[in-house]
Amino acid sequence: MSESRDRNLRLFQWFVPLYSAHLWVAVWFLYFLSYFSVAEVLQLEALYFFTVVVFEIPSGYLSDRVGRVITLRLSAMMQAGSVAVFAFGPPEFWVFAMGQMLWAVSFSFYSGTDSAFHFDALQAADRIDEFPARQASIARNAFIARAVSALLGGAIAVFALKLAYLASLAVAAVTVVLTFMMHEPERRYAPSILRQMSTVLGYLKRPFLAWLFLYAVLQTTLSHIPYEFTQPYIAVVLGESVGDLLHTPWISGIIIAIVASVGAIAADRAIAIRDRLGAPGALVAATAVQCILIAAMALSFNAWIVPLLALRSVQSGIGQVIVTTEITPRIGQSQRATYLSMQSLAGRLGFSLVLWMLGAIASGDAHKDALESALDACLWLAAAAAVLLALTRPFAKDTSEA
Repeated sequence: MSESRDRNLRLFQWFVPLYSAHLWVAVWFLYFLSYFSVAEVLQLEALYFFTVVVFEIPSGYLSDRVGRVITLRLSAMMQAGSVAVFAFGPPEFWVFAMGQMLWAVSFSFYSGTDSAFHFDALQAADRIDEFPARQASIARNAFIARAVSALLGGAIAVFALKLAYLASLAVAAVTVVLTFMMHEPERRYAPSILRQMSTVLGYLKRPFLAWLFLYAVLQTTLSHIPYEFTQPYIAVVLGESVGDLLHTPWISGIIIAIVASVGAIAADRAIAIRDRLGAPGALVAATAVQCILIAAMALSFNAWIVPLLALRSVQSGIGQVIVTTEITPRIGQSQRATYLSMQSLAGRLGFSLVLWMLGAIASGDAHKDALESALDACLWLAAAAAVLLALTRPFAKDTSEA
């Protein structure tokens, strides 16, 4: 039994980085844009987020009720299926929509279950005190995996954008194998869905958890804004069109690799930053960095902005570790995945609505004009989010409650 517990922890250390190693991440917007308009690409992204919303609570409850491992297996298989659709499917809107939905289901099954599985595995091995440090280390390794995969994906995509998806499919197949080598950790199982949701919603009566919930929702929206627009932004700065991409794919890969490397550093130091500034202070500071980046992108299409894109992952690196390590121990074992899925649902529902709004604003044939309109709207959104977090920060108290 001890060997099985240790094996779970070893496999999980490999699973998370490999699940995060998306070689397509450096070119996905460009790949979609080679077949569809900016507005249609944003609609495909919005469909992804709406699908995540639909499956978040069911997947979290499945994890708490049936098991962590089977949920991770389903997630890995859905990811492989999604990449296969983009790699081999015809470039029609409904086909890409199906691929987006498969990827959304994969992520919803992964979201919440990953940290819940990690916490349960450590608890079963009587090593729960290691959770904050190990969670930060795993988050760092995931960012490193994104950096390496972005470099590789951007390099091979110079020859053909689709090659990045073919390479991603091979990595996704490995993650499927890893999940079938895992064993379900010892834990309590969830009650009926109605009782489960009543208990989960009750946690939001705690001021600190409620503020973290608000922060997580806003982080999801703000951190995805630069993510969505990095590739077309670089193309505009370089003066390249979608039909003639000579430098954008590999430069995008380098930029995303740098972004992920900065995220790895931020994740690695997140606990130390939390200890120095407190959880609310660290999270508000990380949000300020994201808002400054969004403002810079909105105000100018200029080459000097491109290096600033490296700051995109500061909020994700710090926020992901702090939010997870602060929330997970405060939620009952049989409610963890459901609660984290509900939190993820709220964030992605919010951003999906933002994407539909941006899709309407960005309608038009000129890519630069469409991007300018969308980024201008994002600037106002970022400013409102920063003000909201600052005003509600005084309510984020009692970080010792459990």
